[in-house]
Amino acid sequence: MLTLGIHTASSNCSAAILDGETILAEIAEPMQRGHDQRLPDIVSQTARSAGIRIRDLGQISVCVGPGSFTGIRVGVAFARGLALANSIDAFGVTSPEGLMATPPSQPTFALIPAKKRLPDLSFWAQSFGDSALPDPAELSVAELKERLGPDTSILSTREGSETLADLIPDRAVSVHFPNAAGIALWSIRSERSKVRSPTPIYVREPDAIPAKPLA
Repeated sequence: MLTLGIHTASSNCSAAILDGETILAEIAEPMQRGHDQRLPDIVSQTARSAGIRIRDLGQISVCVGPGSFTGIRVGVAFARGLALANSIDAFGVTSPEGLMATPPSQPTFALIPAKKRLPDLSFWAQSFGDSALPDPAELSVAELKERLGPDTSILSTREGSETLADLIPDRAVSVHFPNAAGIALWSIRSERSKVRSPTPIYVREPDAIPAKPLA
């Protein structure tokens, strides 16, 4: 079955098309804003590179966060609309799940940098293989150290691994890269009953502050 993966929650806007677990095509563009303008073209370009038509897709997997507030909303809305227009299923995958790409066989923490400067350094975190933190949450460094078990594996982005090397130098950290293929692979490799709906996940309020009404 052909799967379209969409990831707009990080600093890239990316799409990937997989046939089973084989990546046919993947395109990623560095982007902080403007996802709504570029995502349709990126998906179309990815489909052309894969040699398929959008109507050939069997399912869509989209990153639901946490991450870029606007990027998440754009990606989820696009995935839902495309799925509805083509009468196919759409699934949600969290940022840590997409970073892993494969459900682990042992207790694992997936960590993505959230606040990146001291003293407010924090990570978007999700644990697997136990029920301690089954949904993403934002953890401070102190909270993270409290939750990490001695036998828990850790994976993060390259940036996250460099930060963690200073914070917990005695722990090994596997480096993974956030991308649309990982989003698709997680939904493909997971039990269908455990795959999420395409609903945004926000673990903090957006940075933008609504304007106060005029007196």
